[in-house]
Formats: sequence, structure tokens, C-alpha cells
Amino acid sequence: MNVREYECVHHFCRDTFHTHLNTSKHKTFLALVMLAVWLVYTPRVLAQNSQVPGSSSWMLLPIGYYKPETGVAIGAASAFNFYFAKHDSISPASQLQLSAVITQKGQMSVALPFNLYWKERSHTLFGQFEYNDFNYDFYGVGANNLDGISENYHVRFPLFRINYLRKLTQHWFAGLRWWYENYQIYHKEKSPWLTSGNIVGGNGGISSGPGLVLMYDSRDNVYFSTNGYYLELVAQDQAKHWGSDFAFQRYRVDARVFHTLTRHWSLGTMLFVDITTGNVPFNQLASIGSDKRMRGFLYGRYRDNALFLYQGEVRGYFYKRWGATAFWNYAVMGTGIEKLSFHHDYLSAGLGLRYAFDKEKKTNIRLDVSAPIGFGALDNIQHKNPFVFYLTLNEAF
Repeated sequence: MNVREYECVHHFCRDTFHTHLNTSKHKTFLALVMLAVWLVYTPRVLAQNSQVPGSSSWMLLPIGYYKPETGVAIGAASAFNFYFAKHDSISPASQLQLSAVITQKGQMSVALPFNLYWKERSHTLFGQFEYNDFNYDFYGVGANNLDGISENYHVRFPLFRINYLRKLTQHWFAGLRWWYENYQIYHKEKSPWLTSGNIVGGNGGISSGPGLVLMYDSRDNVYFSTNGYYLELVAQDQAKHWGSDFAFQRYRVDARVFHTLTRHWSLGTMLFVDITTGNVPFNQLASIGSDKRMRGFLYGRYRDNALFLYQGEVRGYFYKRWGATAFWNYAVMGTGIEKLSFHHDYLSAGLGLRYAFDKEKKTNIRLDVSAPIGFGALDNIQHKNPFVFYLTLNEAF
């Protein structure tokens, strides 16, 4: 499974794991039970967590869930923080994550996200490797499906996304990326979309190609930022000569600003732009609804060629390792930049709880609950299940 949220699911997202439960009584009860287990059990599985600068730390978290499409599912996730050189005070802590889940009906996901920094951050290597066998809901392309009609499809897909950046100056970095995904759809419900043959990528296919990355980063902490600036510019190409079944381009802008409000609290804001052009498969279109962007919407509830997204968040610690957040999100989408429509905009908001499993490096276990507001919350599916829960590692941005 490619760890993403959809109705009644508790599993991992791309670089971590998250929970998505509906608000019926038995699933609300299940969410509370899982939260209680998390709160009680997590402090006991911190095998080592020295607060000495330059030390390593390790965390293990069990997970489990139930949904009709999967039956019972069990798994675990771990994170390992470390430094390549003990006396390197410039490089952030490197992090390796490993997550795995299997279900009663034979579905599975294994993911290895990584962030590596060495030689005073002269070199940065980050990305993820995954193998997934899961099912997802497809709601069509564009903003017209207000009734929440969906079709379920089953897909296997290995993927890897790797990025290498070289330091240019104190805060500027540049480098390359390669994204590869082999989307193998092997079962589709009857519907007006994927089975019609009119949706690009409706029968699966390989997306593969390189990209150029330029980044500015002056944040005080890469995992829990409270002050500083971050800017990432990406231009990416996918074409037959790169091994791709589709020819398309992607352009992204990720701009973030963080301000300290008080000793323990800060404000973060983010502007994210995602534009795709060419023969874009549906699973590669800009979309909203994940544990990192536009929390509160079902994963892939809306997809299109252009996305402009704003996110804001107040975050901080209120007692020892315990922290909290309040966040809000706003997005507009369209078939292109010139066709962005404020008549079809999206708004959501939510609250979060944090536990710092590594306080010195400020890496957190994150629990968020969010819901759409106004347009986009009125369709049949989202209206019946307004709240979306996420359980994962590290911050949304």
C-alpha cells in the first residue's frame, strides 16, 4: 500500500504512517482505544533517547486497524536518528524510518523513508523506497464530483524517490532528483471512469524521470521548525527516454516561513504550488488530502493539473515532551494556472497533539484531527465522515 488516507483506514502515508477513521460510534471508540494504547505504550518503547548532543535515538511504535476491504491489519513503524560525525554541529540529525503492515486479506506495505546529512550539511540525500499492494478510491478529475461518487481499485506499485543536494553557500543548495513509480492496477470496480478507458493512467503504467532542485533553508530545525525560511523550486520531466509510459512535466514551489511567538510557541506558514502539464496519469495529478498537505480531506478527493495551497500552523510544547498545534488550510485548483477558480476553493482546519520521542532533536510522534469547512465538505462521503485522523512521525511542514 502506498500509505495514504481514505475512508475507515489506519495505515502509513508516503514517508510515514497515518490514521484515517470515520466518525461512526464503533470507529470513534476504536480511535480512542488506539490513542490510549499509544499514550501508555510509547514511552516504554523508547529504547534509547539520550539528550547529549550528537547522540543517536531509536523509537518503535506498533500499529493496527480494521476495515472491511482489508480485515484486520497489523504492523510496526520505527525511526532511528543519528549523526555521521559526532563533532558535526552543522548537519541536522539524519533519520531512517522503516514501516511495515500486512492485512488479513493479503495486502501489504513496506516503506523506508530517509533523510541523510553529512560533512556539515555539504551533502544531503533524502527520499523513500516503498512496495505497496493496496486499494484506493478514485473520485474523478476536477471539481465537479460533489456527490462523492467513487470507484475502488486495487494496485501494486514499487516506487523510489531519491534526491541529492550539494551545498552552494550557507543556506543555498542545488541538486537532482529521480522519481520512479510502477503503478500496476489489477482490479477495478465498474464505474464511469477508470473502466471507460478515458482516464490517463487508468490501466496503470510507469512514471519515471529526473528533476532539478534549488533550495534555500535557514530553519532552526528541519523536523520541528520554529524560526527561519525554506524555499524549494523543482522542475521535473517524465518521458519515454527516461523509461516512463507517460510524457509530462511537473513544476513545484514550496515556500515556508517560521516565526517564534513566545519561548515555547511559534507560527509557521506555507505556500505550495504544484503544476503538471502534458499527458499526466491521474495518480500523478496535483491533489489535496494527505497527512502533509490539506489535512482534513480524503486522500485524492480532488485532483487536477494545478494546485495553489496555503497552510498555517501554531505549534509548541506545553509540558515536558508534550506539545500541541492548531492548523488551517486553504486551496484552489484548476486545469491550469489560467483556469484556477475561487468558486471551487477548499478550506479545512484542525488540532493536533505531539509527543517528542527525541526531545533534543525535536522529532515528534504526531496525532492530528481535521475536517473540511464549506465547499468540499458537502458531498455525500465527506459529509458523513467529516473528521480525518492522522497518526504519523514528524511535522506536516
